[in-house]
Amino acid sequence: MRVLFVGSNRGGGGTESHFISLARALSESGHEVSAAVRPDDFIHRGLAGDDRIRLFPVEFNSRRDLRAVRDLVRIARAVRPDWIVGAFKAEYWGLAIAAKAADVPLVLFSHLDQRIRPLMLNRLMRLVRGVIVPSDYLRQRKIERGLPAQRVFVVPNPIDVDRFKPDATLRASVRSSLGLCDNDVLLGFVGRFEPAKGVETLADALNRAIGVDSRLHAFWVGHGKSEQALRDLTTQGSCPTHHHWSPWLDDVRPAYAAMDMLALPSEGSETFGRVLVEAQAYGLPVLGARNGGIPEALSEGKTGLLLPKRDVESWATAITDLASDENRRLRFASAARDFALRFDSRRIADEFLGVLEMLGPARAHARPA
Repeated sequence: MRVLFVGSNRGGGGTESHFISLARALSESGHEVSAAVRPDDFIHRGLAGDDRIRLFPVEFNSRRDLRAVRDLVRIARAVRPDWIVGAFKAEYWGLAIAAKAADVPLVLFSHLDQRIRPLMLNRLMRLVRGVIVPSDYLRQRKIERGLPAQRVFVVPNPIDVDRFKPDATLRASVRSSLGLCDNDVLLGFVGRFEPAKGVETLADALNRAIGVDSRLHAFWVGHGKSEQALRDLTTQGSCPTHHHWSPWLDDVRPAYAAMDMLALPSEGSETFGRVLVEAQAYGLPVLGARNGGIPEALSEGKTGLLLPKRDVESWATAITDLASDENRRLRFASAARDFALRFDSRRIADEFLGVLEMLGPARAHARPA
């Protein structure tokens, strides 16, 4: 099968990582994969290492970027894909127009719980074969917002589990650079520093927990508009030097290698929780907010814990208890990687291909009115 992925979004996050993992998995399975992406950005760098994937430059700078649409039509006619795959809302209309012009069926991923105006929704769904979401939670939300149930499919975020696995040498190196001892317990956060991610709740909880257990340390990996406020919060605890910082990393494996557990305390709309699965692939116990699609990204009581969002006391208690109970952490860790294997990119690629088969043969779709 020939598939053309399109994604010129800037920066790197869960949607971008999903885009990279799925494209690479399809390529490794022998399918012809091309990608139209923004040059020298996160997605481009993530795909450039696979010589089997043909890369084309494209940049959507607005929702109605006709130059980008023309470029994409030329790419599609040169590649002659069986399917065009998009993942970013800002590009949906441009993709729909280009796919119609090139006479190629289009399928869209939607990772965010966003409202689409009814008029736009009706028009868009006449140009799109199907919409794929990463969780049952988001599928239900999309249906509630007006998408036809028979056109919405769940394909979880794929993880290259072979890349995310424990590495004792890397762990020792990174922990040494942070000044950690063997018996120190490092809890990590990976993502955007902003209120919707619950970072302020986590910082308050960690300040309390570190005051109880001096072995506890925090590792903040990411960036965002709340970074300064977050740093100010961490200085209010009894041990501000127990908070360690790293900018966002294209390759987050060194950060996971150093950790003993990971937290995702999101308070806004969280449709899955990719970092939880990555951390479990590394054999880490995880803590997540009982919010949105997060419960689908861990096995409660077996690989981690679900906690109420915005509840500092509950988070502080859970962190303290898990940090002090090494046997429980080891039990969670021993089950974590097996759970993460459910999201292995090769398995998810097969699920994705199964969805395409359900959507009908490529190029045999009825033309929209």
